[in-house]
Amino acid sequence: MDEPLRSAPPFLLGATLFLSLLAGCEGTGSKVKDPVVPPPPRRISMDDSVAPSTADEATALAAAENADEEIRTVSSSGEINDTGVARIASPHPHGEVAAVVNGQPIFYDDVLVPATPQLKQAKAQLSPAEYKRFRRMVAEKFIEQYIEQELLLQALRRKLKPEQFDGLQSALNKQVDEELKKQMKSLGVSSIGELEVELRKSELSVEVMRHKIRSQKMAEQFLASKAMPRDGFDRPDLLAYYRDHIEDYKVEARVRWQQIDLENGKNGGPKATQELAQDLVEQLRRGADFDGLARKHSSGPTAKTGGIRDWTTQGSLAFGEVDQALFELPMGGVSEPFKIKDSYWIVKVLDRDEAHYKPFEEVQDAIKEDLRRKQFSKSVKELLTELRTNAVIWMFPEDKG
Repeated sequence: MDEPLRSAPPFLLGATLFLSLLAGCEGTGSKVKDPVVPPPPRRISMDDSVAPSTADEATALAAAENADEEIRTVSSSGEINDTGVARIASPHPHGEVAAVVNGQPIFYDDVLVPATPQLKQAKAQLSPAEYKRFRRMVAEKFIEQYIEQELLLQALRRKLKPEQFDGLQSALNKQVDEELKKQMKSLGVSSIGELEVELRKSELSVEVMRHKIRSQKMAEQFLASKAMPRDGFDRPDLLAYYRDHIEDYKVEARVRWQQIDLENGKNGGPKATQELAQDLVEQLRRGADFDGLARKHSSGPTAKTGGIRDWTTQGSLAFGEVDQALFELPMGGVSEPFKIKDSYWIVKVLDRDEAHYKPFEEVQDAIKEDLRRKQFSKSVKELLTELRTNAVIWMFPEDKG
């Protein structure tokens, strides 16, 4: 990639921060060629005219409903066979190519879908050269997950018979529709036509979203069929894991308590405050209501609630003598006054849980799920490594001239 422009504006100089903010976005892919999946519908370019907000809803709805037919037409007429990487990297009727996976192009327009609003803003603020470089930085952020999805889709296509593949796509239509309904709800629209209009404001379309969602679901289906653990984990396996990781199930001792905080400055100085504290302790031990005395005399944010403090873990208090007393006093016990900086504290134990380990019966289901999740993650990694090892992948063909 070229060296950064010395005259780049702050918007471009902050690109690294922007990319870090994109880390939580999920990318999904859309690719081309019949042996893998049908090619994606052409994403509306930022250089193309965008439908005005007053666009006829019926026209938008018709375009959305004809998406699958449009995809099939392109698939039969625009299929890429053994043309070689150089041919694929050349200007392509479906857009600029960001990567080529086993002869199948992945387009910039599809890789950049998760960042469409940010790119639209960047295009309005940057020069053409700066925008192109910024767009490349964003594409580098997402390209790997699109490559992985393309590899999975290709493997799925090889595994299934054509009629099985078509059946899977049909079976996923309901899930696709559910995802589109979520999009409609988030955008505050009530029909596919209205959704089309809203998406076009961001240079997207219902067709693009349908293909994007379907591709993601198909890749997930293949991962589930190949990597999801088939067998459960037996009780001996779970027990062995529990014993080997027993510290993960330790519950620290904790206490719930009440506090009276007497500040020297509000009670006539240190000596008078100490005498007041001792008098309150004697009243409490004769049965006086801690709640009432706290509301009357205590300072601090808990005074209005009778000095009640929430559960506190052993060792978490900064004042060691108070922490120790809370875990040594009997239940309901009241402490002697503690001199804490410019105050005197009196504390009472309300409830306490001793340190212990969660019993196996309580955590065995969670252990099983954790082991299954780890096994699935390992299998996914191994599968993707195998697919990449046997694949020919060419990223950013423009770098090769």
